Amino acid sequence: MTRLSSLGPTTRSARPDRSARAGARRRLTAATLLGLGGAALLAGCTDDATATDPADPATLSAAEAEAVVADASLDAATVLAENANASVTTPDEWASDDVVDVALAGDAATTTGTGVTSSGGVVTISAAGVYRLSGELAGSVVVAAPDDARVVLVLDGVTITSPTSAAIAVTSADDVVLHLADGSTNVVEDATQRADGDEADAAVWSDADLTVSGSGTLAVTAHVNDGIVATDDLAVLDGTLTVTAVDDGLRGKDALEIRGGSVTIDAGGDGLTSDEDEDLTSGTVTLTGGDVVVTAGDDGVQATTDVVVTGGTLTVSAGGGADGASASASVSSDGETAKSHGVTAGVHLVVAGGELEVDAAEDALTSDGALRVEGGSLTLAAGDDGLHADTALTIAAGDVTVTRSEEGVESFAIRVEGGTVDVTASDDGFNASGDRPGTSSSSSTTSEAAGSDRARPTDMPTDMPTDMPTDMPTGGPGDGGTRPTEAPADGTRPERPADGGNGTASDPARGGQGGGPGGGGGSEADGGQSLVVAGGTVTVSAGGDGLDSNGSLTVSGGTVVVGGSRDPESAFDVNGTFALTGGTVLATGATGMNESPDPDASTQAWLQSNLTTTLAAGTRLTLVDASGATILTLTASGQATQVLVSSADLTDAASYTLTADGAEVATVVAGEAPAGGRGGR
Repeated sequence: MTRLSSLGPTTRSARPDRSARAGARRRLTAATLLGLGGAALLAGCTDDATATDPADPATLSAAEAEAVVADASLDAATVLAENANASVTTPDEWASDDVVDVALAGDAATTTGTGVTSSGGVVTISAAGVYRLSGELAGSVVVAAPDDARVVLVLDGVTITSPTSAAIAVTSADDVVLHLADGSTNVVEDATQRADGDEADAAVWSDADLTVSGSGTLAVTAHVNDGIVATDDLAVLDGTLTVTAVDDGLRGKDALEIRGGSVTIDAGGDGLTSDEDEDLTSGTVTLTGGDVVVTAGDDGVQATTDVVVTGGTLTVSAGGGADGASASASVSSDGETAKSHGVTAGVHLVVAGGELEVDAAEDALTSDGALRVEGGSLTLAAGDDGLHADTALTIAAGDVTVTRSEEGVESFAIRVEGGTVDVTASDDGFNASGDRPGTSSSSSTTSEAAGSDRARPTDMPTDMPTDMPTDMPTGGPGDGGTRPTEAPADGTRPERPADGGNGTASDPARGGQGGGPGGGGGSEADGGQSLVVAGGTVTVSAGGDGLDSNGSLTVSGGTVVVGGSRDPESAFDVNGTFALTGGTVLATGATGMNESPDPDASTQAWLQSNLTTTLAAGTRLTLVDASGATILTLTASGQATQVLVSSADLTDAASYTLTADGAEVATVVAGEAPAGGRGGR
């Protein structure tokens, strides 16, 4: 017999804290933007420029800006293909192997096979093979096999409780499997404290690739740190897995992949996490199947690089949910206040299928890089943003419902191509804002960004507006009120004066910015952001602006229904070009910013009316033409003093009558902005 008195001192560097991991994600995102096909973002750089050179926003051409937006066009298959394949061991690879039975009892084990020793409460497996464990052990099971060994532990009714360390620890092997025998109930629990130098900081800890499979059950309790950890890849194929952990629930440093089974996590830290921060092809979380329920004190799902969901169900409560937004706030080591996100990625977050229900104190879904929804059903509640991406955000398909948020959808570049999107927000429904990627915090990258060969496409949707005028008009005869002359660099909303920026409180007849129909544009600068609706159905109920862009806004297809805004907000707030070129727009709300489409950029007819009375929520509006034919109907989702509609059924310069619950409220000419409107950008 051999004796293993400890699991050995650690030579592995300490795991970074949450703020350090966030910094790593920012560096990887910068690498994505600047190092990966980053010539488009290193505008104005000389031949000897490095990835640490920040791009000057003023030197970025429209084509270069579009290359940033193209990042959100990467679908799930492309992102998965770019990442390293996780090492997963399936049952058919070892099912025909001979099985060694190991009976656990007290602080020892007995077996008739080879490769197993027991001493001092430590059962050591030192050879490749399949081992069936049963019984109870007051100690630890340690796998210390050759580096090329595959070791399968079939858990068949075990209770392993360690008084000193991890319940199961893998110190050396190539691949290790925890297989839950059919009909079995298994329990593992680590010690309530650790000796100095014990690197096995989880109830189940593996310094090799680890796969969980089988149809049995496994309950894991981690008193000190994480539940199940693999310093390489961690995969869950099947079984019923319940993890209660002081810190993270499941952590696969290089990759975490869930393909099936039932997984329930109750974690004080992150629920599911992968935190490799030196390799752009690692640090990933992938969910392709299974039923996963996560309750997390920090992030529900966190990946340093990519999170990809293609199937299964994922239910997340992070930081107490949207109701726990203030309680979950914590101050990180760099002095920044951090809150809990539902699902967060450092580079790409892609949802291509499955069902997601997320309730988070901060953002429900968020990415330091790009976020793409191309399928699935998403129900999101957030203390801050429903969906957020620093670089670009695309909704191509799927059903997205944001039941609660401060801002529903937020990114520098937002594009809706299909699917259904239903947003409820206390502030803006959609908000295209923030710094141009590669120029602010994302440009403060180090030389880590250089040298990567991970490709990024530079193609761009053809209907993306590129006409961003630099000679923005400052208003017509009206003095433009007292609106600020410059948008804040961080993309946040500036304080508005008491007059709302449209005329003055003492003399509203003076008119707003533009001073009359088709008047000049607003005085806030176009920051280069973009918001495009090219397809799908978008419904917004927002207390702030329905659709807000610090740059341009284009509706070229689909259906957009907006309501709920309150003065001084309105259905649309656009610093740059506001173009209607297709689709259907049905918007009601406050007069607020009194934003009108740009007649030069809009190829589809539209009409807008400022009403003399306030319509109640639920009012049914009907638009009829000169012949009395009904063109369209809509219902105000909140109080409304303004209506803006656009449809292929409208004719420019034609006159229409608007009725509210059968009573005429306005006669409107298509293409004419109401008095005081901000249009003609």
